[in-house]
Amino acid sequence: METEIMKFLKVDKKYFNNKLKPLEILIVAQVEEFNQNGCKCYLTNKQFADMLNVGTATVARTIDSLVDSGYLIRNTQVITDNGQASRMRYLSVANFKKSFAYERIIN
Repeated sequence: METEIMKFLKVDKKYFNNKLKPLEILIVAQVEEFNQNGCKCYLTNKQFADMLNVGTATVARTIDSLVDSGYLIRNTQVITDNGQASRMRYLSVANFKKSFAYERIIN
């Protein structure tokens, strides 16, 4: 028998007090989930677009807006593989701190 694992995206209520649009909230929440798990968010615009059922241009504009307004930090890393260099973007939530409740669950 196959077991289906349901995944939910946890959205912190602190984002509802801001003037963020629903898509902005979802993107920040997804990036924050990676950060809570100790990872950088390497999702591409295409991966975000497919997950959220929007276009890649919409994702690019939304991420630009979130970076400009200080919610997200965007960094780029150059990766070389067999002489081919490519850039990889990763995102993190600005001023990210694990909450006490989250740390208690993990530990």
